[in-house]
Amino acid sequence: MRSWFQPVCIGLFVTAAAVAVAGAQTPLQGTWQGVLHSKTDLRLVVKIAKTSGASYIATLYSIDQTPQGFASSPFEVSGSEVQFTISSLGVRYAGKLSGDQQGLDGTWIQQSGSSLPLKLAHVTDDASWPVPKAEEALQPMAADASPSFAVSTIKPSDPDDHSKNYRLRGRSFSLTGFTVGDLIVFAYDVHSTQIIGAPKWVASDTYDIVGQPDVAGVPSIPQIKTMVQRLLAQRFQLAFHNDHKTLPVFILSRGTGALKLTVESSWPNNLPEFGIRGPGLLNSHNVSMPEFTKMVLQGMVLDRPVLDQTALNARYDFTLKWTPEPSEYGGRAAQLPPPTDAADTPPSLYRAVQEQLGLKLVAAKAPAEVLVVDRVSPPDAN
Repeated sequence: MRSWFQPVCIGLFVTAAAVAVAGAQTPLQGTWQGVLHSKTDLRLVVKIAKTSGASYIATLYSIDQTPQGFASSPFEVSGSEVQFTISSLGVRYAGKLSGDQQGLDGTWIQQSGSSLPLKLAHVTDDASWPVPKAEEALQPMAADASPSFAVSTIKPSDPDDHSKNYRLRGRSFSLTGFTVGDLIVFAYDVHSTQIIGAPKWVASDTYDIVGQPDVAGVPSIPQIKTMVQRLLAQRFQLAFHNDHKTLPVFILSRGTGALKLTVESSWPNNLPEFGIRGPGLLNSHNVSMPEFTKMVLQGMVLDRPVLDQTALNARYDFTLKWTPEPSEYGGRAAQLPPPTDAADTPPSLYRAVQEQLGLKLVAAKAPAEVLVVDRVSPPDAN
């Protein structure tokens, strides 16, 4: 079973949050660090700087993953109990200060409900792990550029690692746990039900892919899709032709009430960031409606194509929380425990889209393009 946490780090953002401390002053300022033990051990560094009054600034670094910092929400202390959240990561930390106030013994909690123990130690500058330096800002690729992968490596995924994600870091683009079907879905903006005539291994064999474009600059989403299209043709020998069929679809449109999306205007030229951080929990930043429709609803969640009829042209920040139906996530949601009657149980996706975003998602039948596979083969050697 694939993991529900599917991080998509395409353009991360850094902010700073003031940290309010309740009660007497607590010596939190300085550097704290610890190792989060998961499938891969991750070293975390938390830097807390005291500001005026009884406030602090806290920034977390996952130094084995990225030089980016992630800001905490208001950080409150009650006696020896310490809590803060990192909303951009969808996690919360709750810990207890040791008697000498040099250690925090706590728990790293994801919004999905899963948790891991995490101990943090207060360390001196000499003993702290160095935070990697951020890469020099790269310029966007020329809008009229048509890139391919200059160099790419393709290898079978680790059979014990069921995660699936893609990431653009600087000019390096990577995909983990992708089937050829997933690549076609991503590259051609189709749903898996729109792929006709492919052999079974196209939907089952997973690969890890890393490469860089052969054109200077950071590629846009359409340019990345062009790169993947050419990779499919060159390394997987994909050939196909298009046809049309009337298919069951979903239509995303404006609701009758007010729109409940926050317009993101500070990053108009940057890539989107979104992540499914648990079954039915989506955090999105700088995401357009076509990206939400094709890359999330159609590409990850729903069992049929999704048509965007919102006519919305801005980029948005939003969080969406719902209770998945058995057919969602390629049928993997059927393995989840059935929903309860508790008052805080999230609504269905259809109600959540209306109540939390001000949009409408309805089932329909409509003509849709299908991709008929004529030829495809396992990848050639690197």
